[in-house]
Amino acid sequence: MKGPIYTLPSLEYKKLDPRFNEIRLLRIVSESEPTGTIPQRPISCYLEHVSMDTLLEYTALSYAWGESEPSAFLHINGQILRVSRNLELALQHLRKRAGIQPFWIDAISINQLDVEEKNEHVRGMRSICEHARAVIAWLGPATDGTDLAIRNLASLGEKMLSCGNLAEVIAETDSEKMREISSGITLGHGTDVTFPITPLTNIFDRGFWRRVWIIQEVMVAKALFFACGDAYIELSPLFAALNMLQSLRYPIESLLRAQYRSLIKIYERQAQFLLIGAFFFGTKGPEEAPFILRELLQVSRQSACASDPRDRVFALLGVAGDSDQLRITINYSKEYRSVFTEVAKAYFRVGNLSLLYNAVYQPDSMLPSWVPDWTYPKSSRTIDNGFGDDLPFSASGLLTSEVHIGREEDLETTLILSGLTVAPVHSVGSQWDSETSGPSRTSMAAWLSELDELSQARENRPHAAGQDIWWTPIALRRPRDSTWERRQEVLHRAYQVIRLPTTSDRSENWHLEYSEPYAYAMNHAANGRRAFTSKQGHLGLGSAGVQQGDMVCVILGLEVPVILRRLSTIRYVFIGDAYVYGIMDGEAMKNDPAIETFVLQ
Repeated sequence: MKGPIYTLPSLEYKKLDPRFNEIRLLRIVSESEPTGTIPQRPISCYLEHVSMDTLLEYTALSYAWGESEPSAFLHINGQILRVSRNLELALQHLRKRAGIQPFWIDAISINQLDVEEKNEHVRGMRSICEHARAVIAWLGPATDGTDLAIRNLASLGEKMLSCGNLAEVIAETDSEKMREISSGITLGHGTDVTFPITPLTNIFDRGFWRRVWIIQEVMVAKALFFACGDAYIELSPLFAALNMLQSLRYPIESLLRAQYRSLIKIYERQAQFLLIGAFFFGTKGPEEAPFILRELLQVSRQSACASDPRDRVFALLGVAGDSDQLRITINYSKEYRSVFTEVAKAYFRVGNLSLLYNAVYQPDSMLPSWVPDWTYPKSSRTIDNGFGDDLPFSASGLLTSEVHIGREEDLETTLILSGLTVAPVHSVGSQWDSETSGPSRTSMAAWLSELDELSQARENRPHAAGQDIWWTPIALRRPRDSTWERRQEVLHRAYQVIRLPTTSDRSENWHLEYSEPYAYAMNHAANGRRAFTSKQGHLGLGSAGVQQGDMVCVILGLEVPVILRRLSTIRYVFIGDAYVYGIMDGEAMKNDPAIETFVLQ
């Protein structure tokens, strides 16, 4: 039999008055409950309209929406509203804490069925989160050991912050004082360790970290608290503690090392970027946004989820440092392909072609090949070896291309650029994927051996043999400082260690330690890519989609070469960017080569 809750009408939203800059805030009706219990009865609330122009005190809630079909409900103003079970759990916990009401909660405060209101609120989302007294990031309910993990993270972080502010603590993680604090850290399993690995992994592998909207909600917060069940921790101690845990990679006993590395990998993939952004906004201020939209889109495509693909763009505009310049409008009446294409055109029209690096060739894509599909997670990152202070590549020299977006049947589907063809692709190797192969010396050595076979099979060699074979897998380039000779020496030695056969007097750990500099650079530069040779004998590193017969090209205005697939005389499909030894610094542009027109579809 249905209970009385089912007889109540569904919540009817009243229109917000734009004259008073209104938003909706939720207040939970306090009810007497036994101490230490989670209320099981439906939560009663009321929703009120308030003006943002007044001095408001409210808390914004950031959380993962969870299931697509709501399975719980709330009493709101005598009516019912269906919500996700995760939101219901959050409110059940938050109702027990004093002094944090009322709440702004996107799923409740915005009428999700009103497209016009949704457009308006999403445009103002940053302001709503900025003006909240605090943002509470709800990670979900507690599980075995998470309360202890949160408490100990808070304790470790506070000890570190007692030595200075967060920026100073992070910079001095390897100082004598920090090493003294870290001496009391124990990782493992059971109740006798300060940081149990399983609960920590559970915390950072939750759906919260994968929701694209949390990037904006968390980064612009005045004060930020993470809640897991009834355990709370602020941003600064959490970030400090996690930086400390990251520095413990090698002292950990060998039996736990693999599990520890798995934990750190999950943290770095899911949460590290978010916390760095929140830390930056908190110390520098939102007017100095550290990330451009392209960077935010690229990072979030790897791990963030969005039930509506348009949100992959709309959720990031509020924290993108170049959003004013790009002038992208939030409009939910557009379908996602139009939104993604608008982003690409916005970059190209201001003369920034770098967004091309984020395009990943997909034969079944409904988008033009030059428009990145931000729903596709397996992207080849921009050519980079992780050494952030190096001089940039300059494959096209100082020349720039005029950019035209052409029309076909009233649809702007072609991108017209200038450049030159270097050579066709001749041979292609297998894809290097550190996610599946793992960064082991054995798997790296096997991939490098295949690269060596590709190199040996070349008929033409435009450069002296030897150097290109170990430069190419790490996309090597010159540093800005005077460390060039020393860096070459260290990296070449590390390359040779990887290629050495394992001997009885050299352990696997010895090989891992001495090959680490090269392995680090290779996992940055070559991950997700294939080695190839050109008909002229160039050795290169291309995206996963490169194949024999594709063309190595230099596009004016781009720092690195690209791979194009010819459809007709001037029409091409964009395959991806590339590292090609010997043409990374403008060599192909010498002697005034003939410039061609490329029409990308």
